[in-house]
Amino acid sequence: MAYYFISSYDVINKDKYENEYLPAVVPLLMKHGAQILVADYDPKTVEGQAKSANIVLKFEDETSAKAWYEDPDYEPVRQLRFDSTENGTALYANEFVLPSQ
Repeated sequence: MAYYFISSYDVINKDKYENEYLPAVVPLLMKHGAQILVADYDPKTVEGQAKSANIVLKFEDETSAKAWYEDPDYEPVRQLRFDSTENGTALYANEFVLPSQ
């Protein structure tokens, strides 16, 4: 069953985010089989307050998602994200499966 990583945050250092974090994170995502489903930096707010960056990653399963996030090579890359953003949230979510009728 697919497993998702969903993150929203405000980018406060665009240069560091675009020139350091993004080039470093993409190869690690590919290493773990992630699909980048959403990477929106100009969201259209319908309710509440949107963050400036909204990311949805799809992994084959929970094991793959956690292997990426817990990869020792991702630790310094994750710190680049922390250093260039604020007000962040990140979560895992299971794929929705419609109940049988």
